[in-house]
Amino acid sequence: MHITFDMTFPSQLKTGTHVYAYQLMCALRENSKDQFTSLAAPQIWTGKGISSKVLRLIWNTVWIQAVLPYKLSRIRADLLYAPSFIAPMFLPCPLVVAILDTMYLVHPEYYPRLWSIYLRILIPTIVQKATAIVTVSNSSKENISKYYNIAPAKIRVIYPGVDSRFKQFREGSLRQRIKEKYGIGGPFIIFVGALERMKNIPRLLEALSILKKAHESMKHKLVLVGPAGKGILEIRQTIARLSLADEVLFLGYVPGEDLPLLYNAADLFVLPSLHEGFGLPLVEAMACGTPVVASNTSCIPEVIADAGLLFDPTDPNSIALQIHLVLSDDLIRQKMIECGLGRARQFSWKEAARKTIEVCQHASAI
Repeated sequence: MHITFDMTFPSQLKTGTHVYAYQLMCALRENSKDQFTSLAAPQIWTGKGISSKVLRLIWNTVWIQAVLPYKLSRIRADLLYAPSFIAPMFLPCPLVVAILDTMYLVHPEYYPRLWSIYLRILIPTIVQKATAIVTVSNSSKENISKYYNIAPAKIRVIYPGVDSRFKQFREGSLRQRIKEKYGIGGPFIIFVGALERMKNIPRLLEALSILKKAHESMKHKLVLVGPAGKGILEIRQTIARLSLADEVLFLGYVPGEDLPLLYNAADLFVLPSLHEGFGLPLVEAMACGTPVVASNTSCIPEVIADAGLLFDPTDPNSIALQIHLVLSDDLIRQKMIECGLGRARQFSWKEAARKTIEVCQHASAI
């Protein structure tokens, strides 16, 4: 079977969708005898600003709707796998589309107006035309079925894996070196992800302020790892309002080899998102032996199961309470580390590849 991946992504930011697509492609090539081809729209406009975004949207649309179907015919693809939920309206082969996040359905207010209109017009047609739909959590499956009136049997939940780079390091010297590299002077709490509005960082900052005032001996800083998104202005304003400039470090995008070490060096990973499709950093942190506290929304309780603590992401006091509980109780912290390591082992890219091939084989036979 000749499976083609369209690796054209709506955003230039390296987000979870990029990680998912790349890791899945690697796992498929390592664990399957099928033929795989990856195609992508050439990046013509790489600048910033509204005009560049519009031009990229237009070009990507032309690529996906006109150029891609032609190329699929030329290479005689048996199936198209679309990992970024955007696909041609007309195809010469069956389609399996991956919808990794349903945030645009549940919280459309967090998306640019032009992009929201584009999604509302295009996605309903794509999901109806798709032979099969893959998603990464039961929470997302329920939303896809509900909003698009799709039979649950057409939607397959396949959990992503966790890269083998993410593991627990026992050597204290490695943790110290990574802290020195990034100028982290003492103990810290880590967040990993693009700094978008839906990540809810301002409420995490409010929780940090509550903790600093209630526990003057608290030395932990907050380290934010990930590219700046549309939430960065509100984050900076919140830091200024709460006088937290000395308590927060922005690392931006870090090299892949550094991220596991940063997880290992952190005392706690916090994910305060209002919504997640899956939340790969949850599993990455657990695999590194870092305790996890996170929102009680969307798929997050499903992903961490009993290996982490949950809070109400709309309530800074709830966030602060769970952070303090982990940082102040070594028995709870150690139990969370053990449970997290066990939970992380349940997520495998090899297994994800096996299940994806099953879906593709079934779709190509219909």
